[in-house]
Amino acid sequence: MRKANQKIALLTNGRQWRLIHAGSDYDAWCEWDIDLWFEEGKPGLQVLALRLLLGEQSLHPEKPEKPSPLITAIQASRQGQAELSDVLGERVRKAVELLIKESSTAIADRSEDITPLETADNPVSNRDIYIAATRMIMRCVVILFAEARDLLDRTNQIYYDSYSISGLREQLERLSGGRAGDRLRNGYSAWSRLLALFRLVYFGCSHEKMPIPRYGGGLFTPGDAEAKDPILRALAAFENPDHTPSDAVVYRILELLSRSKVKVRQGRSSTWVEAPVDFSDLSSEYIGILYEGLLDFELRRAGEQEPILFLNLGDQPALPLSRLEAMDDAALAALVEKLKQKSKVVTSEDEEEAEEEEIAEIEGEAEENEEIEAETPAETELEELEVDGDLVQELRERAYQWAVRAVKAGKLVAKPRNKKAAALAEYEQAVSKVAKNLIVRIVLPGEWFLVRWGGTRKGSGTFYTRPQLAIPTTRRTLQALVYEKESSIPKKPEEILALKVCDPAMGSGSFLVAALRFLTETLYESLHYHNRIEAHGNDSLCRLADGTGTNSLMEETLPVLPDHPDFEVRLKALLKRYIVERCIYGVDIDPLAVELGRLSLWVETMDGRLPFSFVDHKLKCGNSLVGCWFDRFQDYPAMAWEREGGDKNHDKFVHHFREYVAKTGKKKGQQQISGDKWTQAIKDTKNDIVKPELKRLIAALDPERRQQLRLDIPQFDLPQTPEEIHDETLAIFEEMHNLRVDDTEERERRYRERIQGSETIHRLKFAFDTWCAVWFWSGDEMDIAPTPEKFFNAPTETKAIIERLAAQYQFFHWELEYPDVFASVNAGFDAIIGNPPWEIQKPNSKEFFSNIDPLYRTYGKQEALNKQQEYFSNDPIIEKNWLAYCDRLKALSNWNKQVAFPFGDEEDGGDKFSLSKSKTGV
Repeated sequence: MRKANQKIALLTNGRQWRLIHAGSDYDAWCEWDIDLWFEEGKPGLQVLALRLLLGEQSLHPEKPEKPSPLITAIQASRQGQAELSDVLGERVRKAVELLIKESSTAIADRSEDITPLETADNPVSNRDIYIAATRMIMRCVVILFAEARDLLDRTNQIYYDSYSISGLREQLERLSGGRAGDRLRNGYSAWSRLLALFRLVYFGCSHEKMPIPRYGGGLFTPGDAEAKDPILRALAAFENPDHTPSDAVVYRILELLSRSKVKVRQGRSSTWVEAPVDFSDLSSEYIGILYEGLLDFELRRAGEQEPILFLNLGDQPALPLSRLEAMDDAALAALVEKLKQKSKVVTSEDEEEAEEEEIAEIEGEAEENEEIEAETPAETELEELEVDGDLVQELRERAYQWAVRAVKAGKLVAKPRNKKAAALAEYEQAVSKVAKNLIVRIVLPGEWFLVRWGGTRKGSGTFYTRPQLAIPTTRRTLQALVYEKESSIPKKPEEILALKVCDPAMGSGSFLVAALRFLTETLYESLHYHNRIEAHGNDSLCRLADGTGTNSLMEETLPVLPDHPDFEVRLKALLKRYIVERCIYGVDIDPLAVELGRLSLWVETMDGRLPFSFVDHKLKCGNSLVGCWFDRFQDYPAMAWEREGGDKNHDKFVHHFREYVAKTGKKKGQQQISGDKWTQAIKDTKNDIVKPELKRLIAALDPERRQQLRLDIPQFDLPQTPEEIHDETLAIFEEMHNLRVDDTEERERRYRERIQGSETIHRLKFAFDTWCAVWFWSGDEMDIAPTPEKFFNAPTETKAIIERLAAQYQFFHWELEYPDVFASVNAGFDAIIGNPPWEIQKPNSKEFFSNIDPLYRTYGKQEALNKQQEYFSNDPIIEKNWLAYCDRLKALSNWNKQVAFPFGDEEDGGDKFSLSKSKTGV
């Protein structure tokens, strides 16, 4: 249908009639059974529906350029799903935030018997806590999917009553009304039941009355208080039975995940109502909703004496209440005017999306938006917390009184023209209403909360690429690779399984899921076309490799015959596992995005008879733009020194400066100070150390001069040649690929022990990291920089910084991470898919300093510059962090410019690196 550009088709086998719609990114259908067409000899509702959908009015457009009413209705349904997505993403974020907030005691506890949450060598960061909490919520999401699709058997009474989320939510719902609600607030059994369910999914159950396979999977790996991984230690805190959230909190979390607001038409207008989420009808696109709702946030904690307000202005900034109360009316008016300006959101789907009018939202003119915003956590969450009632009431009153002042000072409600009592009363009533809507949320002192970098709850950031873009783009990209040239004949199964497809900025994996689906359908088509499916006794044999009658591991046996109703579903479930293992690769710089990408593939390949896929070796965390290659790591990257230090134009310095005597110009001989301390240090190191050492290194590489000067060729200390290490790693990957698709435990064991646990691979990776670290070395650590003579055998203190930079910049070395892709000369991926993020390599002072002073975004240009100097005076760390932020961007800019030709050889096509101090060079 898509090839013929037909949107609608009618399919029948004589008894069932199916109306099919083939959209660009999805399929939809409805079906009739002729046995139900007539009731007592008269046409029934099915006939009426058939006539309505297939009638002339439904199929013919009113105007030539318009779609038909049937297509319009289908598109409206898709638009409804998009609206649902926006609300779901917000509710998932609230669930994560609520879990962190209610687990604050466990997170902050430092007196555990085994290991404290933080250790000196590898402390648990706020980001680790956030990822761990997200993982807990994602476990619930996966189980909701599994139960809705009967992958976990809800008909088993023991499972349903004692373990299932569906059963738990029903039990909690019965206890939530009236006086019984006190039992939820004082009960603490629900969280323990969830933890038992997570372990049941991970370990399985062999009891005959509740048989459940061992699904395993990294998502359900239990926390470990003694683990080196800080995320596992954070998970252990959430799983600590001594600090469990109340049953009321668990009920609220499950409500946030399983119910949502949907738009319902009422006459000419529409309204939002709460309805259950049908997980059986949702697919992995739901993970994209998680992605959009979670990725750009970071975890913070309010000061012990400092409540925070989220304001319903602009991008909903989080501001300290005491700072707001200290402002006079003029300052408040300016604040309101500044904050009303909302950051423009630009997405791949609609780059011209206009900014919404914020005043309209505040005053309630945009009723549909107000319905969503009306569910403010300030009112619901404070009631659920077991905090001192007087404190909550006091904060609410303080916040309300300030909001009234802000509404009046900012003129958010027009004053009445006459002074009659009725008009004044109406004005005060309007002020009160807008003031209440002005405060989105109150964060209590010491409470955890989520906010975007820059101190707002909303604004432009990372966006999930919708299926409307991902699926057609992926299909067009891969079509030429899976079909014979200029034909509709699918290539052989082994050719399709040999494809390597990668998204180097995968986010939550929307393009990879699209590729997985497309390749699965094509592989299924290929198996039929090339006669690779045959009956084998009571089973079906599928030959995925060469079609011969061998007992290859690339043959799969299904315990059903090809004409069995479940054959297609069961075969495609297996084919998806093969495609993920052999064809799909993805990278992202954000660990949380990688978690969500893996979750997308878990959901897409979910099968009740198979354990969760192990995909850690396919979807990886790293900076796909910053890494080294085998043909470069043993040559010194001279062009890494052609950069600034992030402080070249730093003229508002306080603590960061250098003193020197001017050698030229009018001030020659005079003592001077300048803020370019790091930039000058990089320049001095390049001229005084790097260039002389590089000359000696080049001499050592010249055979005649090496013998004359008795020099050794420097090289990294590796136990084997790089080529031998690569070949051994490649062999391990091939072994993992050849394991049965359901042998996930063995695949994981080999990867953990033989790849991640390999000292040889770690030493080679460190050599690659050293090459990259030269490009990002900070100007305040030049004394231990990896200059040419320290490059191959770095001192201990230099090695420590290399390891730190590798973690900070997340160096990603493609040939080491995916040796099976780069197995020969000119090898690589067959297709690169995705929607890469764009970013300007310039410092954003507004976002950076708004993290320090939430009111910074409201300052004018000169006032902002003066404030920067004030911050630097009060805290030297702020000045250093700002310059380190600028330095990072300068280093990345130099990397992007010079890394293609890193050795300064003009013959290669890049810039020349001079070995003399003069600009002309030698």
